[in-house]
Amino acid sequence: MANPNNKTANQAISSWLTTVGADEPLQHSNPASLYLASLQGSEASRTTARSVMKQIAVLCDQTPETFPWHRLDRPTVLALMEKLKQKGLSDNTRNLYLSIIKGISREAMLHQQMTDHQFSLIEQIRAIKLQRLAVGRALHVDEIAGLIDHCLHDEGAAGVRDAALLGILFGCGPRRAEVVTIDINKINFSDRSIKVIGKGNM
Repeated sequence: MANPNNKTANQAISSWLTTVGADEPLQHSNPASLYLASLQGSEASRTTARSVMKQIAVLCDQTPETFPWHRLDRPTVLALMEKLKQKGLSDNTRNLYLSIIKGISREAMLHQQMTDHQFSLIEQIRAIKLQRLAVGRALHVDEIAGLIDHCLHDEGAAGVRDAALLGILFGCGPRRAEVVTIDINKINFSDRSIKVIGKGNM
């Protein structure tokens, strides 16, 4: 038996595409491109945004370049969110999609491609409230020492490397993502220090 919500979302998106179908796609001032240019984070952030844009466009049989981002409205964004839910995307992932849609809409509004009212209605769509249980547990100092000792007894350079990484993690408290980006040129052997680039810094 067909899901009525699925039909409703598909109908809403199809109706919207029919309405805006005669529009010429924006080229030099495409709000999606403007949004990508506005991102100040790492290249990974832009790569993620490009992937999200592509997935949204594919839902409507479009490409990020031809998708009429500037014509988005609240009912269509809600329909897209419902479509993503039906595809099995997690709440966290759908929040990411919504955030990027809002960012693109903001660029469209700032460049007078979308009315303030149109953007305001999209901006007011609430993200899904997430409830997560704590993951993992605190390790006892003896367990940490056991892990490092196990690495040091491993033959080859990998064991020493892993012991060093564990020492940095437990001794200095950086994020895992920060530790894995440590390069040899970030290590100062003369004063025995390591330069770690934190989240949001370049």
